[in-house]
Amino acid sequence: MASVAFLRALLDRARAAGVDTDAVLREAGVSRETLADLNGWIPVAAMASAWTLVSERAADVDFGLHAGESVPVGVYGVLEFATLSSPNIQGTLERVARYYRLMGAMSEIALEVGRDAARVVLRPVVPIEPARLRHYHEYTIAFLVTRGRLLGGDKVAPSEVRFMHPAPYSTAEHARILRAPVRFNQPANELVVPRAVLDIPLPSADPAASDALGRAGETMLGASQHDVVARARDATRTALDAGDASLERVARSLRVGARTLQRRLGERGTSFARVLDEVRRETAQRWLAQGSMSFGEIAFGLGFSEPSAFHRAFKRWTGSTPRAYRASSR
Repeated sequence: MASVAFLRALLDRARAAGVDTDAVLREAGVSRETLADLNGWIPVAAMASAWTLVSERAADVDFGLHAGESVPVGVYGVLEFATLSSPNIQGTLERVARYYRLMGAMSEIALEVGRDAARVVLRPVVPIEPARLRHYHEYTIAFLVTRGRLLGGDKVAPSEVRFMHPAPYSTAEHARILRAPVRFNQPANELVVPRAVLDIPLPSADPAASDALGRAGETMLGASQHDVVARARDATRTALDAGDASLERVARSLRVGARTLQRRLGERGTSFARVLDEVRRETAQRWLAQGSMSFGEIAFGLGFSEPSAFHRAFKRWTGSTPRAYRASSR
């Protein structure tokens, strides 16, 4: 899912570029009521569709770059102010990487610090060719570069920028905004900065505000991650009823990659195997209580190769045999 706040920010920039945002909403399948919910969420597929539509219709061949450099301070609310109150550039980038999933959702951001340089890596989580998401990735990089320059001055400058998509016809605006060598057709979208940049202090640093806003961000992150587990359980239950509860099938239904789903579940101290095991147990108990399916049908429906494997698993789950459980349910 993607935050409505992220969509609203996109539409604000799109209107300035002459885009009919009502048409974008209709074609992306997002209602006005959903857009009005400041704390709402939309499917990441709808967010990706909105970016594609806006990029195609904007009267600006460098829409993403221009939108990224002109985002008003504070448009992303508490999460943005949590980054602005950090003590230095490294603290800001660490919080961006940690909280970005609560906003964009079409990619994940990671900060990788080496001895001489640091990389901010954008990893797409939607299965769309890089060329179609050119403006989204350029928006994100331009936003980070210009916001860093605003906070820490001209010393906050990248040494190199890398994009997955092909080079556009003109890269003049890339040079003006990013002020760094830009490489295209790269394996990842990356913003590379000298290691020393991370230590640059921020004039906006506020320890008390940073602590309070950080706690608010962690609360939001915890709620979101819990929701990931709940959604994974719901999707697994639906997939099991349909006869295919594989990791790939469940991840597709949640519109994320299988590795991304595993990683997010791992951050909550669980795994897909554990989620599947729990859902199998719940489903087995439900089907046994209903009494309309044989033990073999239940075993097959749960994905076990033979009834004896189901029997062993059920005994492990409940301490009872399927036959005894059905009898007690009656």
